[in-house]
Amino acid sequence: MVRGSLLVGRTADEPDHLAVDGDLLLATRGCSLRLEAGPLGAEVLCLALDAPRRTTATRNSLARRRAERRSRP
Repeated sequence: MVRGSLLVGRTADEPDHLAVDGDLLLATRGCSLRLEAGPLGAEVLCLALDAPRRTTATRNSLARRRAERRSRP
């Protein structure tokens, strides 16, 4: 979440995006971003989420629970 103005870019040959008050920036893991504050500065609230990877055992467990819910009277 952005407060102020901010130029956001990924690479030097790609055009920058102007982010302003209230904009939400999303980036995937491993993505590098270049952030440059505007003339009056900027604040960025950063929240990083790490979703657990689903293994075969987890998928099987979820499928069993769904099947149990459907079979209940």
